[in-house]
Amino acid sequence: MTSRRGPIVLVLLFLVAGLAGAPAVAADADAWRLALREAVALALERNLDLAVSRVGPKLAEQDESIARADFDPSLTGRVSHDESEEEPTSVFSRQGSTLDQFQITW
Repeated sequence: MTSRRGPIVLVLLFLVAGLAGAPAVAADADAWRLALREAVALALERNLDLAVSRVGPKLAEQDESIARADFDPSLTGRVSHDESEEEPTSVFSRQGSTLDQFQITW
């Protein structure tokens, strides 16, 4: 029967040796000392998922107003003027006449 303690003991030895050989963490001049409230506030401020969720309702409102714009009334207009200096060749021709058109579409 093989012992299961052998691999566990080896892993523990490597962990202890690694921790013993690791340099102690010195207090860095750039390290921040934060209270729990400050740390939580900073984490909430820098959380990109929360920033996106804050912008989401504003984007939805804009999408809604864009969709509603399809039902807004619209007004278009067109003006046309045509004038000819040639003499008419028949009674039914429009040469020599002036044609003014104005069109409004709602």
